[in-house]
Amino acid sequence: MIDNILIATTLLPAISLIILGSYLALGKNENSGAAYKFLKAVLLFSIPAAVVAMVTVFNQSFIQSNFIGVFDLGIQFRLDTLNLLMYCVVSIIALVVLKFSGNYMSGDPRKNVFLGRLSITVALVFLFLLSNNLLIMLLAWVSISLSLHKLLVFYPERVKAQLAAGKKFIVARIGDVTLISAFILIYTEFNTGNISEILMSLNSGAQASIGLEVAMVLLVLTAVLKSAQLPFHGWLIDVMESPTPISALLHAGLLNAGPFLIIRFSPLFNVSSLAPVLLTIIGASTAIFGSIVFSKQTAIKTSLAYSSVAHMGFTLMLSGFGLYSASMLHLVAHSFYKAHAFLSSGTAIEQSRLNVVNTGKRNYDPFVISIGFVVTLFLFWMVQSLWSSFGAEEASHYTILGIIVFLGILNLLVNTIDSKVSPLLLLRVTALSVLTLLVFFGLEFSMRTFLTEQVPVLETASQAKQWLTIIVALVSFTVLLMSSLLKRSASNQSQRLQVHIKNGFYLNMIFDRIALNKLHPIKAKSSTKHQN
Repeated sequence: MIDNILIATTLLPAISLIILGSYLALGKNENSGAAYKFLKAVLLFSIPAAVVAMVTVFNQSFIQSNFIGVFDLGIQFRLDTLNLLMYCVVSIIALVVLKFSGNYMSGDPRKNVFLGRLSITVALVFLFLLSNNLLIMLLAWVSISLSLHKLLVFYPERVKAQLAAGKKFIVARIGDVTLISAFILIYTEFNTGNISEILMSLNSGAQASIGLEVAMVLLVLTAVLKSAQLPFHGWLIDVMESPTPISALLHAGLLNAGPFLIIRFSPLFNVSSLAPVLLTIIGASTAIFGSIVFSKQTAIKTSLAYSSVAHMGFTLMLSGFGLYSASMLHLVAHSFYKAHAFLSSGTAIEQSRLNVVNTGKRNYDPFVISIGFVVTLFLFWMVQSLWSSFGAEEASHYTILGIIVFLGILNLLVNTIDSKVSPLLLLRVTALSVLTLLVFFGLEFSMRTFLTEQVPVLETASQAKQWLTIIVALVSFTVLLMSSLLKRSASNQSQRLQVHIKNGFYLNMIFDRIALNKLHPIKAKSSTKHQN
């Protein structure tokens, strides 16, 4: 009885948003103020509902609703700590975006249409997160993409927005094909569409069949397409023509569907050999690419877009290593700070115009090289000692996390020194860096404890995966370190290279040409009178 009440309570916001959102999307203007207040009330209700459900199911593996369908394919929902955590995150972000949209769209005659489409998209995300059957998860996945497309083309007179939405549409349909193919293989392998049964059907140490290996590779491709990874990242860079609230919702919420899909099916990835390696390589490559290109951008929204590409790459890379709890922690953190970054970007631009910071051109390359050399030796020693003391998986876990956190701290310290700060301020920054390190590992441990029933803990690792861990970590560190040094160089070669970096090494141009051939001609219906 309690289980059914919890499931109904968490589904109620999604159903309410779909009903009211559909009404508003039809362009109904009657009682628009009351409708807006009701939308906020629904999202406010969804937050404590998710928290109560999380507390209730914490000591359980999961609870599930009754099944409606045939041949084990149909409608069924599941509550566990993993999807309820993401449900709570999406609720908070959606509430903030909705309140921001109320002011942002003020005076726009199609405000209700926008709010309606926004509400439907959020509701579909809720259904996707709570899905416990391959069929309902697939339908929610495709519907989210189609609903997002309607938001991206909200201003049809914006030619660039149409092109970006067209590119996103092409990528999304490819992702739909890969996801359908993966689910067909999984259904054939386990003879059921019940996700709970699928996740529990594999014993520790089991080996994946050929069909399951192919399915996992297809899931990797689906996540890569959804999360704007190389070489399909270009559409995300071009969606800045859409309204700012949509950029915030997209970067802070909808991109997370890719990593969440991987974490949801992590027990299957745990027995796969090829898929985690592929996920690690693509994620690490995208993370390095996005981190380098992002730092060279002059437009704040473009910079934030490349930042999202990089962070999604780091998140998928961690999942490739089997560090699912760490991946989830990055996912939650990225959602909140990226939503804040997009919604406050206008304020940040105004403040930057009023406060011009003059930094000195000091040469701290020897300092950076020395720090990098010392840390590399330390990491090498840590890898050897941890692997000999605790085992490969736990050692690689802490090694990778340590490297990622260190890269952030190193960049912060170098930028602080370059800004001609006082020794006291430098000491404060160093102390805060150490505190950040401690807080991060504390949160990561808490996340592992919180998700202990939902994500697998790897006990052994192959020799190849151990070496892959070392190579990816050290190559990532080296490339980012060289990028930091290159940024300080004034040589002609360096300046020319930075131009190529700023343009993302022109990887987006090929996709642009393909999209233009498919979508041409796109004609503006009127002059662009709406600007972000």
